[in-house]
Amino acid sequence: KQWYQRRVRGHYHMKHFGKVGDLMAVRLLTKDDNTPKGCAFVEYKTSAAMLNALLYHHTSFEGRKINVEMTCGGGGNSKTRKQKLQKKREKSSELIHKMLKQKKKTREAIK
Repeated sequence: KQWYQRRVRGHYHMKHFGKVGDLMAVRLLTKDDNTPKGCAFVEYKTSAAMLNALLYHHTSFEGRKINVEMTCGGGGNSKTRKQKLQKKREKSSELIHKMLKQKKKTREAIK
């Protein structure tokens, strides 16, 4: 089956993911009949915004649990690409844990 990408403007995806920083683009993967596949690519203007977006991993969006992960660009399922993705996921997981730990320390300091 062939999949298509559709750019989204003023859509609820933009509102949801725009909360953490300035967006460059949101692209939804769609089927050939233009219905959503259930996957999107979100691009931010800054790495800080992208890191904040990673905190949405395993949260709820439109009543569904979502995965928010970094990608390494391109496509396909080559062994090299899969290894790159795995390394990025591990790195993003570490970053998320550090960020959550820092948030907790900040909250405790404010109390």
